[in-house]
Amino acid sequence: MVQLGIIGLILITNLSLTIFAVASYGSENGVGLIYHGECSTVKRLDQWIHLLINLLGTGMLSASNYCMQLQAAPTRENVDTAHKAGKWLDIGIPSLRNLRYLSNWRRASWALLAISSIPVHLIYNSAVFKSLSSHNYTVAVVKDSFLNNSSWSLSTAEANRAGDWGWDDTRVNPQNLDYEEIIRGMQQDAQTYKEMNISACFALYDDYWQPQGNALVFVKNETLQSPPEDSLLMYVSVVPRSDNWGKNMWALGNGTGRFVAQSPPGDVTKWFLGPKYYEVDRCLVQPPESLRTRCRFEYSPPIMFTICIMNFLKASIMLCIWVMRKWQNRQQRDQAKQVMHTLGDAIASFMREPCEHTEDLGLGTKYDFLTTREWKNRLVRCPPTVLAEETHEARTFQVEVKYWRSAASLKRWVILLAT
Repeated sequence: MVQLGIIGLILITNLSLTIFAVASYGSENGVGLIYHGECSTVKRLDQWIHLLINLLGTGMLSASNYCMQLQAAPTRENVDTAHKAGKWLDIGIPSLRNLRYLSNWRRASWALLAISSIPVHLIYNSAVFKSLSSHNYTVAVVKDSFLNNSSWSLSTAEANRAGDWGWDDTRVNPQNLDYEEIIRGMQQDAQTYKEMNISACFALYDDYWQPQGNALVFVKNETLQSPPEDSLLMYVSVVPRSDNWGKNMWALGNGTGRFVAQSPPGDVTKWFLGPKYYEVDRCLVQPPESLRTRCRFEYSPPIMFTICIMNFLKASIMLCIWVMRKWQNRQQRDQAKQVMHTLGDAIASFMREPCEHTEDLGLGTKYDFLTTREWKNRLVRCPPTVLAEETHEARTFQVEVKYWRSAASLKRWVILLAT
């Protein structure tokens, strides 16, 4: 009953958190943004929410595993059947050995609980996640006169970039940004920017992991330098996206206007931008130390819904098991049908009614009941000889030195150390 209460409370918590997240933050392409801001805040959120997830996951799996152990516990009838066939069953521990002797209902419920644990183990911790630090940045392709506070027009720059995949407004240039203010700020702060040649500039903005700030890209084309007015040729504002659109697409097209996803193999010494094939001369780049580091804390609705479904499945199965056991305990009076969950249950059962196959074998060890293999023209399995004996003589207790390592077989030690 306690385990059923635990799994029910966890189900309510998971459902509540999922509904709250979807209603409050929404999602796009299977990912929802919970917070976008200071990386220190994102780190704290990630730590505390993953702590909660691990607590919920541990509670869910422990309740499920306990119920699986109860379902895998044999009845006295199961044990007698196994003994008759020269086999033994496990009592009081999780067991796969017992499954073949159980009823179909108990096997099915055990299997469903086991299968529903797999997604919880594999994906529960991925329900929420943090991104690496990322920066929004704006790239302005300009004439040399831009540094002299010459005039410029956003509409002209937007017309110049039309038709280029990398500068596509549906992928970049969010509508909520004030581009007049951004470009004006870049013009005013240009003297604080760091100059880079073509190769260094391209390498910086082609690298996903380096901090990237605003950039002024100057063109070589002499014919474009006059008149000095209208000094903004193109611009693009890039923000991190949750889909597969790379933030370096504006740089990779190299003036072809085509969709290019593969970075060039070597250093770039000639670089063209936009449909009008502007040749890059140099860049002025915002220094990294002036950038404000921002991180994202996101969640995955599909994963959260999957966990809720698995949680509901576990709770339903456990409720059915509890109801079935309550009904069976009232209906069954036959000792052979009573389930032996613990060693105490087994001891009580065998004291009331000894097993004809193992009577007087109180000092028997595991090795008395192992199936052996012998070579008789071919390798054959030999059942334990002790079970073939009609009567068993009393044994004298022998004091022997035992080591902890002997509690597990050599095969199990090899598997443990090898994995």
